[in-house]
Amino acid sequence: MDTKQQSGSNFVPYLKSAVVILLFILSFILKFPLFGFIAVILMWFLTKWPKWLKIILTIPTLIVIIGSLFVVSYLLFTRPFKVSGDAMSPTYKNGTYLATKLYLQKKDTLQRGDIIIFKSPQNPNQDLIKRVIGLPGEPVFLQNGAVYINGQSLDESKYLSSDTKTTGSTFLSDGQTITVPYKQYLVLGDNRLHSTDSRQWGFVPEANLISKVSFCYWNCK
Repeated sequence: MDTKQQSGSNFVPYLKSAVVILLFILSFILKFPLFGFIAVILMWFLTKWPKWLKIILTIPTLIVIIGSLFVVSYLLFTRPFKVSGDAMSPTYKNGTYLATKLYLQKKDTLQRGDIIIFKSPQNPNQDLIKRVIGLPGEPVFLQNGAVYINGQSLDESKYLSSDTKTTGSTFLSDGQTITVPYKQYLVLGDNRLHSTDSRQWGFVPEANLISKVSFCYWNCK
């Protein structure tokens, strides 16, 4: 009887090792990092493998897990964006890298002042970055270098210098009042003298929105 009990207890470590190995194999074959994470935990607490072997197996597994989390986050929640050109200067200069939150139409509400990434109404293959100025249903006009919303001069001192002038163009000219349509937005670049925006080509449909800028992570001011 003692011999049988001893044989059973000797079998348990092999069973634990077999489970850990199986989880590692499944993680590799199915490309499911959670199995690898569970295998690492069980390996450290349930097996008597050499410490050097545990370290060798843990490091690449954690790299794969972190990489997978980054990919999932990238696809579902965030998107990096590189600023090209000076249309948003001085807020964001050419070559700045931004982290942006994907825009979900049913959950997200844009506010005036948000900086957004969207598909160009003129060229859907081109992504642009601008600041939201006019919201759906709001009358907008330009006069004496200032932007007026609902008849009130817009205070843009938080992101524009005091000597910045916003002049009209082909779509929105000085003194002309236009009302932003439903589910569309009027956007402007912060570098008003060198930005092609709603003043030239009109409104941005909600369907064109990609993401909202969260923060700058490289080549910032």
